[in-house]
Amino acid sequence: MTREDGVDRRLRVVGAQRDDGILRLRVTGDLDILGVARFRERLSVLLAPPVRGVELDLRGVTFCGAAGVGELLRLRRHAVAGEFDVVLVAVSDPVRFVLGLCGAGDWLP
Repeated sequence: MTREDGVDRRLRVVGAQRDDGILRLRVTGDLDILGVARFRERLSVLLAPPVRGVELDLRGVTFCGAAGVGELLRLRRHAVAGEFDVVLVAVSDPVRFVLGLCGAGDWLP
């Protein structure tokens, strides 16, 4: 989605897997109802064995709506269930704000 001022806010997810099985994901743009589909699609491709953990860099997320929060919490539930570890390594102010509202502030770096 492009804002009126011409800034492109479409969600982008870039991943790089380290030799130790940790997947570093850098997410930029709007994590809204449209962006969640892209986020989930990219994760389904990138979260293949031998990935044993995920480091999420969300400092480039410009907006995080209810659908985005739901997707982040869904990912966290999978981690808690023992499928893999998920760590937030950086967050933007919009992400920090909504996670705090949802009572998930303990997950913030």
